[in-house]
Amino acid sequence: IDFNPLPFVQGRIEAVGTDTTRWIDIRIFEGYDIDRIALNNTELFDAHTLDLKKNSSSIYQSYVYDNIEVDEARRMVRVRKKPTAPDIFSETPGDFVVFAAKKPVRALGHTIYTDNSTHCTFENITLYSSPGFAFYEFGCNRTTYRRCNVVRKTDDAGVDFCRLRSGNSDGIDSRGAVWGPRIEGCTIQHNSDDCIAISGRFYIVVQETSRKMLVLTYLPMDVTAGDSLYVVAKDGTIRVNKVLAVTKSATMHIDKQLYEEALHAFDSINPSLADLFRGKSVYEFTLSEITNAQIGEVVYVKRRTGSDFYIANNTLGHTRARGMLIKASHGVIADNRIEGCQLPGISVAPELFYMEAGYAQDIRIINNDIS
Repeated sequence: IDFNPLPFVQGRIEAVGTDTTRWIDIRIFEGYDIDRIALNNTELFDAHTLDLKKNSSSIYQSYVYDNIEVDEARRMVRVRKKPTAPDIFSETPGDFVVFAAKKPVRALGHTIYTDNSTHCTFENITLYSSPGFAFYEFGCNRTTYRRCNVVRKTDDAGVDFCRLRSGNSDGIDSRGAVWGPRIEGCTIQHNSDDCIAISGRFYIVVQETSRKMLVLTYLPMDVTAGDSLYVVAKDGTIRVNKVLAVTKSATMHIDKQLYEEALHAFDSINPSLADLFRGKSVYEFTLSEITNAQIGEVVYVKRRTGSDFYIANNTLGHTRARGMLIKASHGVIADNRIEGCQLPGISVAPELFYMEAGYAQDIRIINNDIS
């Protein structure tokens, strides 16, 4: 599977400014759409090794470059570093730059998307490019990925310099599964985010009164009556309650001050969360006991985090992010080869930046080779 037009744009740095405006001139290679450059997913590649430069993880977001100037006739672009951009990496003439490309009209973000399905198997599939996640599953159970590859295409005759990226985001991303995926014999490399990610989701607490808890979400609700609700305090301690009922509420019935405080509770971690949640759904949980949850705390359901997963005999890496980002429990990570990740090869932790749950336990991590 490949994309046309390509979801990324490549070029070579020709000059770097030394004045206070900190500009970078880049010649865009033939075969890449110079008029579709986006600045929110950028990577630097070393001219000699053709691999990521150190600290490339830091320029993934759009807080580094802005003010792009395009000269289509000369196939040149000039970007400028923002005044607040960190100086922890060096753009050098001769190095290569890969930008994400703006999506065409009506294009979806992900390549293979599976929704609320059970016992699906993907086998012997190779993806050479993806505008978002290569494989994305939501609310699925026991999906199998066997010998599936997300790799850069090395023989594309349509471009005048070899591709340096495969996908623009995660290789395999599983969210909200009751029973997690089985991933074996896959190769996922040179994608611009985590190779494998398994997670659930956090809900932000607005208030709790007499066993009634109001929460914010920006995605469809996946908590149901009978679920065990994990309430995470601001100091990291967890208490567990049982959900008796779930009811959709209306923002107009919520105290406006409490609503704004909940929206901005995580500004220090990710300021964009407030806009992501604003105007989205509010739900009321009826609980079996009082938990005294405070505004700005988070809750999640462990049952929907992808437990009982199995990840074995895969080859992962050469990414600005992680080989694996795991938030599920009761799983196995065995006999994998992980190399060239700029963030951890295997990370087991929740992530409030994207509101991805949960707190993992009981995972066997054995015989993996990380370099």
